[in-house]
Amino acid sequence: MPKKRPAAQPAAKQPRTEPATRRGRPSKPVEEDTFAAGIGRIIRETRERKGLTVEHCASVANVAVPTWYHFERGRSIGLDKLPHIASALGVKVIKLIPYE
Repeated sequence: MPKKRPAAQPAAKQPRTEPATRRGRPSKPVEEDTFAAGIGRIIRETRERKGLTVEHCASVANVAVPTWYHFERGRSIGLDKLPHIASALGVKVIKLIPYE
């Protein structure tokens, strides 16, 4: 007669220390000193200074809201998107480029 297997125990959930992405993996931090991170910081600061919402900017730039959040975090910023981002913020593209 075959042996009975013990009932499977549910896995204990571990507390998350980092925010997870949609796929459940922790998101990768962006280095603060990168060029893209500088652009993202300028995008966020400009949007907040002008009192614009993420939803409004994303719709004007014709991108999804999560994509706009990626822009502000310094991820997924293609050079072809900069004119759309600048238009949504009401600034010239050169204003999005960090210089120091």
